[in-house]
Amino acid sequence: MISIITVTYNSAEVIEDFIESLSAQSFTDFEVLFIDNASSDATLEHIRRHPDPRFIIVANQENLGFTAGCNQGIQHALEHGRASVLLINNDTIFPADLLKQLVLGLSQAPVTVPKMLYHSPVNRIWTAGGRFMRYNGFRSAHTGLDETDHGQHDITVNVTFAPMCCMLIRTVVFERIGLLDEAIFAYCEDTDFCIRLGKANLAIRYIPDAVIHHKVSSLTGGTKSDFYIKNAAFGKAYVLAKHGTWLERWFWSKIYQVYYAINLLRGRLTASQWQLARREHARGLSAGAKT
Repeated sequence: MISIITVTYNSAEVIEDFIESLSAQSFTDFEVLFIDNASSDATLEHIRRHPDPRFIIVANQENLGFTAGCNQGIQHALEHGRASVLLINNDTIFPADLLKQLVLGLSQAPVTVPKMLYHSPVNRIWTAGGRFMRYNGFRSAHTGLDETDHGQHDITVNVTFAPMCCMLIRTVVFERIGLLDEAIFAYCEDTDFCIRLGKANLAIRYIPDAVIHHKVSSLTGGTKSDFYIKNAAFGKAYVLAKHGTWLERWFWSKIYQVYYAINLLRGRLTASQWQLARREHARGLSAGAKT
């Protein structure tokens, strides 16, 4: 059985489409854990309108963040002997064979990921697998980002990075490398996890026949929001400090400071956002160095 884990937070405007996609799956041996981080809208009411015995609601009294919410679901899967875990965003829709295709891929690797398209514009790639770039600031990159999908990335291959928007993981993986790192509230937890997979020689398999459509940033305000700037600045610095050498930490930290200053001068960051990014970067470096 698969434990499907989705973390909800004020997801009322997207959750019905997500549930409809789940309910239509041809592969049916799954349960769904809705880990709700204290939504103040009608998210839970929408979920409760669907009396599916496979649906389990965990209602947190405060917003614990994406990583901690996922870990709640992963712990449930481990305690109940589930074979695998699907971490998936609920601002997504997908065809009826998504689970089937991802499960088939587990015969090739312990982690599988789909091709991820934007919900809008139609047929535009968000990511077709991805790569971790140690020598470019410990950053991760999406393969095919913003390309029109013509089948140019329809080859099943191992990749070194994929976002956790949709990732199927055998539970033995968590037993080997641990859960998600809860020091990261949101953003870059996938980079950290993929680095740890690589260190353990555990492959991530990109399955292009599995397709998902993502309503990118529909629930977090996008890359210009204070929420993104704060958590991305922390996460990038944290991953750098956690996995990099002393020299890498020193060098790339300087580069990031220049990057934030350039974005301020170009008007991509306000003065307060620049200060926020610098503060969270410093906090991430300190926290990551202690791991």
